[in-house]
Amino acid sequence: MPWKETTTMEQKVEFICEWLSGNYTITELCNEFRISRPTAYRLINRYEKMGIEGLLEQSTRPSNHPNKTKKEIIDKIISLKDKHKKWGAKKLRILLFNDFISEDIPSVVTVHNILSKNGLVCPQRRLRRVKPLYPIFDPKECNEVWSADYKGKFRMGNKKYCHPLTIADSKSRFVFTAKAHSREDFKSAKAEFTRVFRKYGLPKQIHTDNGSPFGSVPSIQRFTRLSYWFIDLGIMPVYSDPAHPEQNGRHERMHRDLKAECASPPAYDLRSQQRKLNKHFAVNEIIQYFLKDIDFETINPDTSIPALGNLRYFRDFAKLSSFIHCGPIAVDVWKESKKNNKTNETILNTDEYAFVISKSIKDLVLIALNKITKDKKFLEISEKINKIVLK
Repeated sequence: MPWKETTTMEQKVEFICEWLSGNYTITELCNEFRISRPTAYRLINRYEKMGIEGLLEQSTRPSNHPNKTKKEIIDKIISLKDKHKKWGAKKLRILLFNDFISEDIPSVVTVHNILSKNGLVCPQRRLRRVKPLYPIFDPKECNEVWSADYKGKFRMGNKKYCHPLTIADSKSRFVFTAKAHSREDFKSAKAEFTRVFRKYGLPKQIHTDNGSPFGSVPSIQRFTRLSYWFIDLGIMPVYSDPAHPEQNGRHERMHRDLKAECASPPAYDLRSQQRKLNKHFAVNEIIQYFLKDIDFETINPDTSIPALGNLRYFRDFAKLSSFIHCGPIAVDVWKESKKNNKTNETILNTDEYAFVISKSIKDLVLIALNKITKDKKFLEISEKINKIVLK
């Protein structure tokens, strides 16, 4: 036979019933129910005043608090909220100084709690949490994984925002495009991706963050209209974990250089800003042409730069950045020579060492060597490149 379980309320009711029967004294009832005499008299007084409801548990909260907000202040906060429905506790609190002294005005948190108790605060919609997967993107060859992102918007000279879209290869770090857009939407991104796909082909995967128009955390598998378009083309969209930009560190590091070169200071309008972006990334086209026609395996590799004998990818070429840096002076010379459409082999005698080389009438290849150094190894490497390119 199981033990009989009783609640506190049932024992209180049983105590009152035994007391009403008049068969037992208060002392006998206290010994039976194992309570003190003050507790027994308190239960009897509550029953006589409030009936059976008086036996329920009563709140122990104090009836008054010395730091309680005054009722007139509470009414004023509610009336101000009715006038300014879009304002929050921080702004409404400032208006209270017009009618009350500073000692009586509650804090911002207290004002917010008063609004919340009166149902005047709209709770924010909580986003669906995505379990982090910590993906590793380590492509083994070019066109295996591309990375794309919108660099953070910045205000141009005409007070309008510019949103640069950048697309790069994760293996070679070759930047395919840097397109200035007036907004981050599906139509603008699709048009630029279409142009890049037609020129460079299709990758196996495109690595982006979870921002619009690439991804959407609340949607199924974070896919958007642009993602489904990628899938139709046979490209698998892959995403970084939310709030983890370091998982696409190659692209984010490139954005830092992009901001320093093209957004500090920005141009006046979208067209002039696009010219700055084209000038900054024109070096990619130059390196691509330079590597296309030259076989660097014929060069005797220098021990200080092991990558010199294997410049198959643009990333290998970037390893020479401590010696070779394509600067704005050389880009200007390359563009000017391209306009003249003639062969031009020149070594610029400026503070920054740079030289321009020509391979054909149609195109002019330029390599600018900035940050001049007196290192003998640097001079030997530059002479080797000159002999092979200019022979």
